[in-house]
Amino acid sequence: MNYNTMEMIKYKDCPGKEMASMPILIFKRKEVLLVGVGSGTCLRGIYFTVLSNNATDRFLPIVIQETEYVMGISSSRYDYMKRKIEKSGFKNIVIYISCMDVLTNEDYFPLKEELEKDPNKRVIVVSRGPLVRNISKSREALIEFLESTPANYPTETRPRMGYLPPLATENIQIASLEFVKRGHTIFVSPGGCGKTLLNHECIDKNQEGYYTRFSHLDAIFGLEAPLRGKIGEVLDEIQEEPLYLITSPIPQYIGMDGKSIADERENIIYFGGSGDLAGPLGTWILLNKLTQDPQSYIKNSKIKRTLVFGWNSMNLPEKDIVIERLKNMCKDRSFIFYTPKSREITEVSDIWCVSSEGYQGATTLSEKLNIPLVFGFPLSKSQYRIISDNFGKDKIMFDKVKFPEDLSDRSFGIIGDPMMSLSISQDLYERFGMMSKIYIYDPEYRLQKFYEKIFLNIKIHSITTEDELAGIAQNHKYWIGDPIFKSILDFAQKDVDFLSAPYPLISGRFYKEEKMFNWQFEWEEKWLDS
Repeated sequence: MNYNTMEMIKYKDCPGKEMASMPILIFKRKEVLLVGVGSGTCLRGIYFTVLSNNATDRFLPIVIQETEYVMGISSSRYDYMKRKIEKSGFKNIVIYISCMDVLTNEDYFPLKEELEKDPNKRVIVVSRGPLVRNISKSREALIEFLESTPANYPTETRPRMGYLPPLATENIQIASLEFVKRGHTIFVSPGGCGKTLLNHECIDKNQEGYYTRFSHLDAIFGLEAPLRGKIGEVLDEIQEEPLYLITSPIPQYIGMDGKSIADERENIIYFGGSGDLAGPLGTWILLNKLTQDPQSYIKNSKIKRTLVFGWNSMNLPEKDIVIERLKNMCKDRSFIFYTPKSREITEVSDIWCVSSEGYQGATTLSEKLNIPLVFGFPLSKSQYRIISDNFGKDKIMFDKVKFPEDLSDRSFGIIGDPMMSLSISQDLYERFGMMSKIYIYDPEYRLQKFYEKIFLNIKIHSITTEDELAGIAQNHKYWIGDPIFKSILDFAQKDVDFLSAPYPLISGRFYKEEKMFNWQFEWEEKWLDS
């Protein structure tokens, strides 16, 4: 019997922004809380449906790490879920479990029983995802639950609040790297994660790529054989061009041997991706690993050719606009973008690192090739001049940013990627004399130390929960950050002046195309003076 059901779908053939049908049914009822359980990669897919339905106050995401699935979810983790659900004040609760929960046979019914010790609470556990064999039964049970749910939205029992999403995970951010988007990609997933990647994250459907779709039978009998067959079909088309293999949590959990597949052909590069790490951390690890061998780059100080390193669409604008501006300012300089394992030997004179995630890898390349490194990204006209004047020199752009201890009531709080936040801070100080504090969203408590090792002389503050964000809202007169943070402050009834700067690590491309996403960063003095 042939158990192979794997399909390979081209990026451009991915269905449009179809929203998960069961959450939409739930969000029609304002008295119901949806508790999503699963990996960060999976939960982000639901969160975009949440945003589209204006339901951030009715979706509680609970991220479960791969190690927890391997070892078994602990009783303390279930206690944490119980506390979060009880704090919400909702009486009608849908616990929405994922492919990983189905695969590991996690049992959420004891949690359901604990919650239902409150006679006013009603709880149902339903399954989602392509590995669920009887998804129709979950849907039927959910409809029956919703139809029998009384309209008792508990406005008196809880303050209304919104919930923040998981950060984009390492497999998502790796897929957004500039050199990955230039090559060919296969994103190995049961199907749902691939559609989320293309419809909601910063991945272009027009780039050359595929995502897989497979069933529980493929997961049981192994993914290597069917994947080899599909890869063979792709290699027949692309010949010797690079092919990047990236995975969702399921292939990692079941032990798919992607490395052995990559070892069979020189142009296959396996990145993996468990969905456990925040995007910046996983991308930093990958770029650092790739640059241990300079590979195809050699030094030539007589030319002016800058190697651009670390570009990704999770926290940077379209590269063509930026490079065109710099070419107009440096007419005798050319720019090339880093490519791992390139077959061509390329001469370069210096490196420009454009992201925090790329800093260690760029430093390694700079030392091995003995060429200068410029680190920083320009947003204002003056910053473009700083960058263009310092190509070919060792320069960190943020050496003039000032962060005094006592901030005035006209100060800014900036939440986002630290490199971008520092560029904003420098511009605010130099042009208007206004001070700022830099914040990051760090729900897994991993990113602050990572960034502090890069930005040694700059204090970076972390926000880990919705309550923390609401608690510091009044510390600054102005805030800059993703619109999702603004919605959280609105739910908390915090009256602050907020300038939206969409940050795809939080909100994918949900807000990225809005007019307010202004990379030139030309501030309105009238607004600043108000």
